[in-house]
Amino acid sequence: MAVRDERGQVHRDGPAVVAVVGRSGSGKTDLVCAAVRHLVERGVRVGTVKHAPKLERVDRQGSDSARHVDAGASKCLLVGAGDAALFWRHEGTGGPDLVEAVGRTFADVEIVLVEGWKGGPFPKIEVYRRAASWREGPLAGELDVLAVITDDPVAVPDGVAVLPAGDIERIVDFLEDVAQGGELRGST
Repeated sequence: MAVRDERGQVHRDGPAVVAVVGRSGSGKTDLVCAAVRHLVERGVRVGTVKHAPKLERVDRQGSDSARHVDAGASKCLLVGAGDAALFWRHEGTGGPDLVEAVGRTFADVEIVLVEGWKGGPFPKIEVYRRAASWREGPLAGELDVLAVITDDPVAVPDGVAVLPAGDIERIVDFLEDVAQGGELRGST
């Protein structure tokens, strides 16, 4: 959450979060990966979340880490030679509270890009690619989005930016502006 002080400076309680949404096959993963690379090159610490609504269990049944969680550990950090994974169980059937999960997991990063989670509470940008398999236009209008990333001619509601899919610098400028809560650069 961003808060402005009396001088107009933006202060955050936790990382800035932006959701990258779009229909299946639109290029969300490609955009997230390209944005991460460019943000890191700019010196920004980035985290990502991938919405996987059909995911039932990541840690395989019977593994030591799964046994730790089954025994009642609230979290289990699995650490290997070059990678680590954090496992925890959450209550309810709708998934964890995304705001709480991001706050707990990504306190040490500046921006988190969430791939998917159209119904989530975070500012959204949409990746849109016209394809023969879906004749609908962008989700903008159905969803509250700040920008549509596309190379296709599209009609969007007033106030929604349209950014060229091939201009990653401009997209990353836009993401940084959203993250900082400032004026939006790069919109058309």
